[in-house]
Amino acid sequence: MLEQPFLVCDQDNLEHAIEEISNIDFLEWVRQQRPNIKWVVDLVTNVTWFVWKLRDHPIGRGSHLSGYIAENHGIAPLDRNRQTGKLSQDNLFFFQCLALHNGCDTKNLERDYYQQCREAGLAKKKFHGVNLSELDELEKLYEVNIQVYNLAPTQTHGEEQEETEDKPAIAATLVRRSHRH
Repeated sequence: MLEQPFLVCDQDNLEHAIEEISNIDFLEWVRQQRPNIKWVVDLVTNVTWFVWKLRDHPIGRGSHLSGYIAENHGIAPLDRNRQTGKLSQDNLFFFQCLALHNGCDTKNLERDYYQQCREAGLAKKKFHGVNLSELDELEKLYEVNIQVYNLAPTQTHGEEQEETEDKPAIAATLVRRSHRH
């Protein structure tokens, strides 16, 4: 029914979501879904809403990148410092992605984006990375839309699934979708 999901992280977001939902003409939406005009919609009895809790964890790389990601030439893994070759420990992964998105080399440019974030009052003195709850403000600051995906092994009934020709062993699942235009 909704074009995109809502992120509800404060009272204003909740009020906006309630307002958007109350403006939906459910009966008309159901009429549009009927298979042909012979069907008549009289009453909508139930509506199901799916709600996912997003834990507020820093955006960044996992503890270990699989060979599929690390060795894929179409993906910039951003897990190592380009100058030293050592694993990155500075928690600036978000800003590295932003630099790549803007067509720049990440070689220390992410620090410029981080400094801009600090000057806007969005980053704390002791920086542990960007949290999901901070992405709305960062979208406004940098004028970008941000989608967040999690790459994890596919599972069936709690067990990891083996890779077949039609089902990969890992899948990207949407964690957060931007609601900006």
